[in-house]
Amino acid sequence: MEPIKGADEVYDVVTYTAEEIVELLNLANKEAIIAPIFFASIFGLRKSEALGICLSDFDFENKVFTLNRTVITTSINRKTTTVIRENAFKTKNSKATFPITPFIETFVYKLIEIKEENKKLFGNMYHTQYEDFL
Repeated sequence: MEPIKGADEVYDVVTYTAEEIVELLNLANKEAIIAPIFFASIFGLRKSEALGICLSDFDFENKVFTLNRTVITTSINRKTTTVIRENAFKTKNSKATFPITPFIETFVYKLIEIKEENKKLFGNMYHTQYEDFL
């Protein structure tokens, strides 16, 4: 672990090895949480950033995607609530644009395919409120 010097504190950074990331992705395979795990591990995103990735953030023509929102849970009146924050990031550098490699593009298209299969399977019971989220 390498310490990182912050403004007031020193933090110990724990990172996963490539083997641990592969194991984690294999465990999450076919689970809804696989997309945030994938994007967090590839791009080093915070949990709130990885949870905020939407299909509309991807520009397949220019082969890039941009972080546009974060998703957090908070307590309001003693009730846990999920909050989606557009363009609200921890730091200025968090609003970033990343390249889409063929590997990432294939992964996203597979997620789209799974969403389409789920829409057909669940019909009018398919919940569309957060449909854009990956």
